[in-house]
Formats: sequence, C-alpha cells, structure tokens
Amino acid sequence: AVVSTQSTGGASPYDICAYSRRLITKLSGSSGEVLQLAQLVGGGGDRREISRLFLTSLMLANSGNVELNQNDQTCKLLSRKLQSEVLEAYVLPSGDEPGTRKRKKVPV
Repeated sequence: AVVSTQSTGGASPYDICAYSRRLITKLSGSSGEVLQLAQLVGGGGDRREISRLFLTSLMLANSGNVELNQNDQTCKLLSRKLQSEVLEAYVLPSGDEPGTRKRKKVPV
C-alpha cells in the first residue's frame, strides 16, 4: 500500500511495505531482536519520517510481527514474515485466484 505524493504534500510516497521491511531489518540486527522504541523510530529524522516509522511500528504490532512493551518502551521482533507476504501466498480453498470468481446474479 502506497500513499501518493499528492496526499502527502509533495513528500516521498509512504510505502508501508518498504517501511515494514526497514523496521524488521533494523530489529533483526539488534541484540536479542529488541530495541528501545525511540531508537527504532527516532534516529534524527524529520517529524514526517518519525511519524511514518511510528505508524509502521503500530501496524507491525497489530499484525503480530512485533510486540510493543509500554512499561520499558521497547519493541521486540516476533516474526519476520510480513502480512502482505502471507496474503500474497494465500490460496483460496476453492483453488480460484483471489478476485477472479464471478458473482452469481440473484433475481430480485
């Protein structure tokens, strides 16, 4: 999912998948796969970049990739497999490709 530059005021597009891979890579390289949240999303970037990284960390927590600990403000890597990769590999029980099934018209 990419947010266009038009809706971001001319800034570079926000590609949630790219930001997710970036944060997972950063966590993978850390000791015990745990980082302080400030280290993960901070790093001297501008406010827009920090906001994007924080939003991405929340999305990763929601999808089960990371665990955010409110008490010590850390982020722990739980899974490297992104939700978008899981969905791409998903096969419908019917064997059809997602989005290719035609709906039957029901008379009113």
